[in-house]
Amino acid sequence: MLEFPNGTNATNAMTERDPLKLPDKAEEFRALCWGVYAGPIETQNQNNTASFKFRTVLDLLSISHKYQFDSCEQWAVHMLLEHFTILSATDGTNQSLDDETLFRNSDLEETLRLFVRLDQPKPREAVERSYMRRFKSNPPPSIPRSLALAEELDSCSLQGLILLPPGHNQRSLPTPLFHSVRSSR
Repeated sequence: MLEFPNGTNATNAMTERDPLKLPDKAEEFRALCWGVYAGPIETQNQNNTASFKFRTVLDLLSISHKYQFDSCEQWAVHMLLEHFTILSATDGTNQSLDDETLFRNSDLEETLRLFVRLDQPKPREAVERSYMRRFKSNPPPSIPRSLALAEELDSCSLQGLILLPPGHNQRSLPTPLFHSVRSSR
């Protein structure tokens, strides 16, 4: 978890002149402190979309997984799932994730990366679907950037969704095509 260097140049990390330096982003460490020390009203306010601290909760998920703060990690996943599954009964869109004023494309891309890294398939699928719906917006996400993301995440399904034209019936494609692409990796 945390390692202290050994030897003559080792730090004691006991004073301001000799601090313990962590390899984490300051925002993630702040999020961890917030997750540990926030009061019940502050954490309960995260149920409200208007006061939801998306960036803080995402940072909390990342660092709490790294340092095995299991309860913080589970709470962060729960909160993200709560906000990612506010679905409209009429058209299946996600009212929170589909709002580009709340979640930028870069936020969704970073969230996808994190959920793939943490092996969280349910929230990953919700974010992926919302990201794909953005291709119907004006302007749509950058196709080269989206393909690079899909390749980085090793997601054949995301690559296929990006490359297939809108309205194309995926079921009309031969099944072996998908199997051969996956098996070649």
